[in-house]
Amino acid sequence: MSATPIYIDLLISDDDLQTNRALAVESATDRVVIAQDIRHAIRESGIVLPLVGMRDPIIIQRILTDLELLVEQDTRLVPGTINMAMPHHERIIMWAKTRDFGDLEVQYGL
Repeated sequence: MSATPIYIDLLISDDDLQTNRALAVESATDRVVIAQDIRHAIRESGIVLPLVGMRDPIIIQRILTDLELLVEQDTRLVPGTINMAMPHHERIIMWAKTRDFGDLEVQYGL
């Protein structure tokens, strides 16, 4: 891992900019930026909307596969390493390997 960040962005938490005690906006780097970008891509895609209240395991798996294909487009991830699960009806968990920063876990709440 490099001491100088490759990716830098503003840190967003609960749909708002994250600030420190001095109310300065916090920044995110590298692995956190990738995870944040994946969460935003999932939300903006609209793919997860049918999952709200969905109980049919076949439809859930189809939607998770569509999400895997979406996330697989991120060139910062190693193709073929993306896995998705929905262990609870209100949370999706994604695991992948990044090209530069090792393993990544992203959780997305419905």
